[in-house]
Amino acid sequence: MVAAVVFSALLACDLAVYVASQDMGVLYSEAYASDVMGQRFLVLEAAEGADILHGAGLLLASSAFQCPTAASEIARGVGGLSDSQASGGVSVSVWASVGGAGDRGDNLSALSPLDGWVPGELDIVLHYDASGSDGPGVTFTKGESHYVHLGVRIHDAVSRCEAATAAVAQALSRPTDNCTAASLGVEADEAIRTQVRSASEEGFVLSISYSVTASPTCSVSYDVRLVQAGVRGVSSTFGVTFYEEGVLTVPSPAQPAQG
Repeated sequence: MVAAVVFSALLACDLAVYVASQDMGVLYSEAYASDVMGQRFLVLEAAEGADILHGAGLLLASSAFQCPTAASEIARGVGGLSDSQASGGVSVSVWASVGGAGDRGDNLSALSPLDGWVPGELDIVLHYDASGSDGPGVTFTKGESHYVHLGVRIHDAVSRCEAATAAVAQALSRPTDNCTAASLGVEADEAIRTQVRSASEEGFVLSISYSVTASPTCSVSYDVRLVQAGVRGVSSTFGVTFYEEGVLTVPSPAQPAQG
């Protein structure tokens, strides 16, 4: 009788150990699957971030932005970018926005050197949502935001563009009785040379052109183009163009300027 009781107890103990080991195996399997899904998320996160940066580069390189509205135009264009990808049971979607005061440590190191938040450049916030499953009992959900950037100096470019426009417009709109490019261009050409030199010192390429029309009134059309070249993208460099254009009515010495 004692032997039977002891054997039953040992059998129960062995069964408990077996069940516990099976449970541990399930837990280990679930933990491993969860870890694998987390790794898949990191890969998709980097891939989608690269896609957003590539799309932003294409947008910036293919358009010219009016200086007064450049910041809002770029924010609207880049802010409309999104992407979604799936791999191994994990689905990830991302959408972009521009601005904010980012945490310098909150980045995607896989996208270095375009990761992180850099004051004065085009800082992009990537908003991620992920979900997935890998068998019974294994689910994956995650939501987070990261900063990436492109070296587009929007504020500096707009400031330089507007300063150049104002200087040249002032030179071109001085009163004159002789409505010709030769007459109006003396001061304007000097102003252009000064502005081109200043823009170059700040890392921009500036070009300004103008034309004079004598009839029915003396007017001057001008075009200001400022380019930030060599902006580093995901796989290549590109340039961003800012511009301002307009028409001035040139007064005679007895009339005020208009336009």
